[in-house]
Amino acid sequence: MKNSRFFVIICTVFVVLAFTSCNMVKHLIERWYTLPEMVSISAGVFTMGNTLSSPGSFENEFPSHQVTLTYDYLMGKYETTNKQFLEFLNDASVTSAGYLNGKKIISIEADTCEFQFSNDQFGLKHDEKQNYPVIHVTWEGAVEYCNWLSEKEGLEKAFAADGTLINYPLNKGYRLPTEAEWEYAARGAENDFGTPTDYLCAGSNDIDTVAWFFENSTNAVFPIYLDKGTYPVGMKDSNEIGIYDMNGNVWEYCCDWNYEYTSAPQTNPVCNTVFWNRVVRGGAFYRDRIDCRLVRRSGVEPEKDYCGTGFRLAKSK
Repeated sequence: MKNSRFFVIICTVFVVLAFTSCNMVKHLIERWYTLPEMVSISAGVFTMGNTLSSPGSFENEFPSHQVTLTYDYLMGKYETTNKQFLEFLNDASVTSAGYLNGKKIISIEADTCEFQFSNDQFGLKHDEKQNYPVIHVTWEGAVEYCNWLSEKEGLEKAFAADGTLINYPLNKGYRLPTEAEWEYAARGAENDFGTPTDYLCAGSNDIDTVAWFFENSTNAVFPIYLDKGTYPVGMKDSNEIGIYDMNGNVWEYCCDWNYEYTSAPQTNPVCNTVFWNRVVRGGAFYRDRIDCRLVRRSGVEPEKDYCGTGFRLAKSK
């Protein structure tokens, strides 16, 4: 009797494992699209905003204030690439003019857009640029990409149709980082040195080692603005927790509307109050070193696009 029961248990376990393994293999086979590499970041407390009063500081970087993030999350190791965004363009019924759900996703007509539409599909103008950060994408386009990837992975979408976050921070779908998440990650979060850092740039005081900016971004092969251009993600040094290009290369979209800091301590902050533009962080290849500091903030209208603006993904754990 005992042997019979043991045999039934063994058979049941085998069936469950076989079914699970088959599903895992099936999902891996079906996943023709590219998932982003992510860095795990633990909950913590940090000082957000300009604490160094460095030359070239802007008023909207003040006052510095304490921020608490009560949850663990994931941040993209790299900026979203042309290859990843191209998979979305060809799968999500984006029109040949670059629109989806009535929203402008990407400026396909821009001279420096790196995509083209031909033979009923999108493609890269230069195959060599697959690993370059996507540009000329709108904030709304980045949001549509996030929701598309969540849907592909069987996750709840993180953004509503109007761009507001759904059930933040509990929602496990792919999304843009909040501005606080972006800065905490850029500062190295709770790294091996014990506390978030106060470098001028993400990972260093020497901008040349971690960022593509105006002085070092000459690109004779693929110029975008003057003789300057973007570069493949991950070519410069990372910051302390292994995240690349958080300064320079391209500005990066955040979830928040562009708001003014206050000195009050905040917990899990994200600005949902509608203003005229959304926050971008990090600077870009055509901007000078002042605009590529860690605390530099700017904004972009959600339906607009630029040759130096892209994004990276985040996700609550």
